[in-house]
Amino acid sequence: SGYFEAADPVLRGMGASFTVMLWFFPEFDPASPWEAEQKLLHLMHSTPSADHTSVYINGTRLLTYVNGKAETEAAVEVVPNMWHHLAMVTEVDSGGVLRVFYDGEQVLDQPEMLRFDPFPSSLRVGELFEGRVDEVKVLARTLTLEQVMPLMKNREHPENPNELLAYYRFNKDFYSDFGEYEGFSSGVVRIVASDAPWEPTIVYSINGNAIDPANPYANMAKSKYAGGETLEVVGFNFAPSPLLMCAWGGEPASQMGVKLHPAPPKNMSCPVKASSLSRWDGLTPAMEAYPQLMPDATYTTAPDSVSSGTTLTCMTPATASAEFTHFTMGTGPTHNHLPFEFTEQSLHCDGVAGYVAADNLTLGMDASAGYTVSMWVFPMETPPEGESVPMEGGREAGVAPARRVLVSEKRFRRRRLAGHAGAAHSHVPTTVLAFEGADGSNKALVMYDGERFLYYDDLILDATTFTAEGSRADEWHLVTVRVHDGEGDLYVDGKPKEHFTTRSFPEAGNRFSLCQDYFSDAGAVVTGSFFRGMLDNVRVYLDGTMAVEAASHTTMSWPDGFWAMFEFKASVSPEPAGRGEANAEGVELVATTAPWSPPHVL
Repeated sequence: SGYFEAADPVLRGMGASFTVMLWFFPEFDPASPWEAEQKLLHLMHSTPSADHTSVYINGTRLLTYVNGKAETEAAVEVVPNMWHHLAMVTEVDSGGVLRVFYDGEQVLDQPEMLRFDPFPSSLRVGELFEGRVDEVKVLARTLTLEQVMPLMKNREHPENPNELLAYYRFNKDFYSDFGEYEGFSSGVVRIVASDAPWEPTIVYSINGNAIDPANPYANMAKSKYAGGETLEVVGFNFAPSPLLMCAWGGEPASQMGVKLHPAPPKNMSCPVKASSLSRWDGLTPAMEAYPQLMPDATYTTAPDSVSSGTTLTCMTPATASAEFTHFTMGTGPTHNHLPFEFTEQSLHCDGVAGYVAADNLTLGMDASAGYTVSMWVFPMETPPEGESVPMEGGREAGVAPARRVLVSEKRFRRRRLAGHAGAAHSHVPTTVLAFEGADGSNKALVMYDGERFLYYDDLILDATTFTAEGSRADEWHLVTVRVHDGEGDLYVDGKPKEHFTTRSFPEAGNRFSLCQDYFSDAGAVVTGSFFRGMLDNVRVYLDGTMAVEAASHTTMSWPDGFWAMFEFKASVSPEPAGRGEANAEGVELVATTAPWSPPHVL
């Protein structure tokens, strides 16, 4: 039975062209909505006195009554139990037009509307409406949608106060917050505590990591750049609304009213110069003043759920690359913005039974004239908890026969060719990448023995090692193999490691796998030699003369000779799509740092 009614001086000031806007929170069960005219805005005409124009909810639909009938074609479904924004605009200069904006979109443009002459005789809000209403603003002029949007989230007065006739906030009484025009209530109407999408939000924690206002970088939030990860965000005033967003970047933050100020200038000298951070691959670090508050891009996602206005969950969006940005949460202004990293993600192999097989990659492949394989490899030295490290000859108890094949005479011969037979370690060589025949014959393998990377195939003739320097575990290394006219080279981190001669090369129909290779055991082809670590940016070219830099990450486009690439953004399958789907066992895509992307110094 309750409603709120604007004061008479407000009506007289409105004239025939005006804008009325408000926020409303309908409270009904969508399974059994109330089939009645719940009038959000109800305006009576002076002449004829019995006519009216209104915007109302009937059941679950938002409808408009104008010119003596209901405009059902403009009906929209209303989601209950969340805040929505509504604006009614009348314009007489173009013959009488009524426009209705709902949640930032125009839902009605009614020409030849019955004019309010000379002004509405009454303005009621919430008549027969069950729910909450707030932020009622009455302006003595016609606004466009672009002009309504900033006022929707702005709880301050407009720059030109003469345009604002009344502003009812219902914080303590029914007086207008501007103009001191008292409104009137009738029936069961009361002021209640409520969250509010136009009021500031603040984030306390993300996934249980509390935010320290004095040092927000201490618990920087991180996510894989492929997106799809769930964040549990705890904070204040997460008012449910279609406009409530989890936002990363600058544009939505500015729309929310975030003040992104750069750090104050300081007289200081930095001992680290950009030149001292130079890298062999030519990537230049990005040097930014602390704190860096203007992200490069903008991403928003709607929350999956909101609980009591203080807790919500949302899914992280996908980004094009590893990126440093800032996270905000809300509909209106926000009190804080948090550092956020979208990290690279890579393939992680468990070293026990994990591998990726992509045999279709070799269909139609002709590498007889030469080929190049380039990849980033992160070997892991520490075994998983409770797992023993396989020893040569199977001396470690519990090593399966499939692992002992690694120390066959063929593998020992390969170690001697590499120039470091008898090295003082007990690690078994494991296979990082393998091209193999259907019978398990070795066409081209890249291996890691705990100290260094090796190349191997069944037809290798000789191998010369250029340096005894190894490649440490728990670090990223760029590994490149080039073979052309029977001559091959292995490069690690841009440096030549081995030169070899061979009559072997990958052929169409060969098997292809990552983190393991096949071998024959009692007439059957089985898997083994499992590599433990991470892989990324695995690229295959049908060109054995490429420069090492051209085959690595510094080339963003696909040059001539490109055949296939594994980026591990959202799947383990290679690109382009014509190279077929990959099968995976015991692997996962994990968040990681990315040496193929520029570093970011804050």
